[in-house]
Amino acid sequence: MTLWARARALFGRPEEPDEFAVQIDTAFREAVALHQQGRLQEAEQSYAKVISLAPDHAPALNLLGTLAYQVNEPARSVELIEKAIAFDAGQAGFHSNLALALNAVGRGREAVDACDRAIALDDQCFEAWSNRGNSLWGLGRRDEALASYAQALAIQPDHAQTHWNEGFLRMQLGLFETGWPKQEWRWRLEHTRADWRAFAAPLWLGKEDLKGKTILLHAEQGLGDTIQFCRYAKLVAQRGATVVLEVQKPLKALLSGVEGASRVIARGEALPAFDYHCPLLSLPLAFNTTLATIPADRAYLRCDPEEVAQWREKLGPKTGPRVGLVWKAAGANRSIALPEMLQIVTPGIEFFSMQNEVSADDQAILDAHDVRQLTAGLRNFADAPLVDLMDLVVTVDTSMAHLAAALGKPVWLLQSFNPEWRWLLDRADSPWYPTMRLFRQPVPDDWASVLGRVRSKLLEPPG
Repeated sequence: MTLWARARALFGRPEEPDEFAVQIDTAFREAVALHQQGRLQEAEQSYAKVISLAPDHAPALNLLGTLAYQVNEPARSVELIEKAIAFDAGQAGFHSNLALALNAVGRGREAVDACDRAIALDDQCFEAWSNRGNSLWGLGRRDEALASYAQALAIQPDHAQTHWNEGFLRMQLGLFETGWPKQEWRWRLEHTRADWRAFAAPLWLGKEDLKGKTILLHAEQGLGDTIQFCRYAKLVAQRGATVVLEVQKPLKALLSGVEGASRVIARGEALPAFDYHCPLLSLPLAFNTTLATIPADRAYLRCDPEEVAQWREKLGPKTGPRVGLVWKAAGANRSIALPEMLQIVTPGIEFFSMQNEVSADDQAILDAHDVRQLTAGLRNFADAPLVDLMDLVVTVDTSMAHLAAALGKPVWLLQSFNPEWRWLLDRADSPWYPTMRLFRQPVPDDWASVLGRVRSKLLEPPG
């Protein structure tokens, strides 16, 4: 039974309902309908009306809590769903929904407990098994997470989000052989389905002969993903194909010299005729990529020598090693406060901001620490030659990490406790980038020890 069906079933009407009961029932059904239609503000008002009439209406409290979670109010979501459970603790879906909200406020252990309570009430509650997998993963209990995903998929074998989540976890564990196929479930997800390109030419996943054929390789996700996976153009060309590489507009100039690509075009430009197509993130599957077979050239992007020379002149005489810094990323758990980041500034080193957006307050902090900001950020990656002149780039997990490493520059990547799949686990290097070193948080939110290790490393004598 779906969450919505459970909610409706829980609110039973007497055979001859009085006017007050009818009023509550009507408001609740209206709220559920509005919620299903995505009219969240109106749904919230209707749920609030139900609760004002019947403060102990557990289904309304639960669904208002799920709505709060949807609009990124997890603390409020926890409060509302806990109230629902206080009035009716016997609904597995309530406990499963609570787990989602608890995870979002960093209470992962309690989230696992909530899932366990849901499963004790209904061992066929798919949502509880799936949420339990997510909760365990966040706590670093990865083998248990895989087991929970397996239980969830035994109940709903075609659930795309759970397959996708499990795939990411498998790849984080280095289990690429079973992880890549799971990633193809992304095309069934609502938030990625729009990225699917309905070309007349068939999808290529490594089986068909490409000799004499033209294939379109196209970007589909973030800029960092495009930089990381454009390396496969070379392998595709070695199959005898003419490779057309379509990328996001800001990357066109930078990637124009990628080996293997006969032509690089920006998304939105006219496409030539082609026989096959493949999204960039499906190429590792097409080549059956394992940890041992990752195509990991030291430098597969190059800057125009004349542009590098122009930047060298702008920088002026070199007075010490040059280190580029990036401290802000998408996602709070990946970012570091600028004053905290600048604890690594050490004498005898020239530090440069490589951040793409710098506020006036941040600029004042940079100036106070003698960190140079020569540009208002990387303009469509046209300032990549500046990165090429760094001796080292110290960065949080952003596209800058991919750019600098693809240029063959030494990169120190500051990594959160539960990193993206591509950075794997329990290793200080990256099989994707030979010049990258990873500095990992030993426990969640511990940037202090990470930055302490970075500063100590910077203070070591060269050689």
